[in-house]
Amino acid sequence: MGKTKPGLTDTRRGKAAWVHPTAVRHPGSRLGKGTRVWAYAEIRERAVIGNDCMVGNGVYVDTGVRIGDRCNIHNKALLYRNLCLEDDVFVGPGVCFTNDPRPRANRIRDLGRNCTQVGRGASIGANVTILPDLKLGRYCMVAAGSVVTSDVPDYALVRGVPARVRGKVGQDGFAVTAKKSEAKRILKRRSS
Repeated sequence: MGKTKPGLTDTRRGKAAWVHPTAVRHPGSRLGKGTRVWAYAEIRERAVIGNDCMVGNGVYVDTGVRIGDRCNIHNKALLYRNLCLEDDVFVGPGVCFTNDPRPRANRIRDLGRNCTQVGRGASIGANVTILPDLKLGRYCMVAAGSVVTSDVPDYALVRGVPARVRGKVGQDGFAVTAKKSEAKRILKRRSS
């Protein structure tokens, strides 16, 4: 293992969390061991981020958001309040989790009942928009650019505007097919 760059801390093997000097971490937020928060990110009060997570450049994590262990939140993602990500979730760049079904200027609504939950191992592609109060199932995959307007089942592959189920994926992220011969053909094509 080589040396880390000046100003960086080794975050592997249970080391303390590291926050870039330009990031804003509000009092009362909690970061797990080995978590890295990159430039210009903002972590609001009462946000909880688990161990060994990566929070990319310009990410916004709102008040009270809960993020499990080993999650990757990529650049410019917006995680608004009333959101819970389980362990091992991938959030692509520019993803937006909304939290108000009827937004209006100059009004603050009681959003206490709304809650979006993202299951363990889910993957959400770049520039996806997720409407409030939905459940995204375990190991589901949401294709880039989709708009999620309804719950997503476990292991579902969804895409489109609005996002619709287009297939199933395994825990490895590859499509699950009904026939073994079809699966072999797809894997052979991917390896060449």
